[in-house]
Amino acid sequence: MTDPSSAPRGDATTAAISLVVSTIGRPDALRTLLDSVESGTHRHQVEVVVVDQSDEGSCLDVVAAWTGRVPVRGTSSPRGATVGRNAGARLATGRVLAFPDDNAWYPGDTLDRAVDVLDRRSDLAAVSGVQHTPDGRPSMLRWAADPVTVSGTNLHRTVIESSLFLRRTTFEAIGGFDESIGVGSPGPYQSGEAADLVMRVLGTGGAIWYDPTLVVLQDDPRDDIDERFVTKMAGYGAGFGYVHRAHRLPAWLFAVFMARKGAAVVVRGVRGQRVLARADATFLRSAVRGYRDAASAG
Repeated sequence: MTDPSSAPRGDATTAAISLVVSTIGRPDALRTLLDSVESGTHRHQVEVVVVDQSDEGSCLDVVAAWTGRVPVRGTSSPRGATVGRNAGARLATGRVLAFPDDNAWYPGDTLDRAVDVLDRRSDLAAVSGVQHTPDGRPSMLRWAADPVTVSGTNLHRTVIESSLFLRRTTFEAIGGFDESIGVGSPGPYQSGEAADLVMRVLGTGGAIWYDPTLVVLQDDPRDDIDERFVTKMAGYGAGFGYVHRAHRLPAWLFAVFMARKGAAVVVRGVRGQRVLARADATFLRSAVRGYRDAASAG
């Protein structure tokens, strides 16, 4: 276990942007992320804070061995992606925070441009980019094609954790991520932490701009799935439905998403994509349960 107060590897000057990476032992993916940051333009000072939640600490070994110019520090935390992100954010020095998945990476000047947007536009609390696969396909979401101000009606097409670049002052003012939701959280709601964070930012009057020319890269998990994906979608659906209702997003929008999932079940079943069809059906049922849970909670 690494002492959280230990000096980072690399140049230790204060960062403009801190990348907080919560991981459970995927050292090869972490090296890819670090290499992409190292090879980027990084005109602005960048640091990486790695929060390893694995028992063996394999990603902390990567931090210890790092010899690049980009400062990297490591720590550990209890399980849960939001727990790790909050722990890492407390160590970060940057005035801008980003929360890439451990298997995401950045092309070229993405980090510089994200900081530039926030430096130029004092009216923004955050800026969000788009996430693509390396061959240019949408990853994780049906991303909006054009720049737009993020709102409750478009956030599911404009923001995920890895695409968001947030002012540190804003993150601290809203209390960071809700640790009761998200991947690895103790309850059934294994997604929705980005949507929840965004809605709390918007609730304080903060503005978020979506710019699809800011690109984050990550493989789409639907490209390589097995039966575990079906189980994962149960938790993702529950979180989606719960957060949607908890923040009182439009009921018609929830109905549209559910209708789309229902159609996908049929289409994928006809195409013989049985695992994807079951995953979509599981997501749909769990989303309805999560929505009802939030409604019952008032």
